[in-house]
Amino acid sequence: MTDAFRKDATTQAKEKVKPDSEKSMLEKGTEAVTGGADNAAGKAQPSGEKGIGQKLTDSTKGSGESGEGLLDQAKNALGGGK
Repeated sequence: MTDAFRKDATTQAKEKVKPDSEKSMLEKGTEAVTGGADNAAGKAQPSGEKGIGQKLTDSTKGSGESGEGLLDQAKNALGGGK
């Protein structure tokens, strides 16, 4: 599977760090669409075919019991959560 629908780590970090209150409607919509495509591509690609970068960025997403990824946990701890 290609990486065409995957977001790089820098893009993901920028999106998580910027508070939603500072994002335009266009930014929120774009993040929702590209985030959905990235999540689908990440779930469809077998773990054995992912590079180390993909594995690390996938681990930052909400996939654990709490449904909250590492970036979300850090953002919430710093008071930047929703």
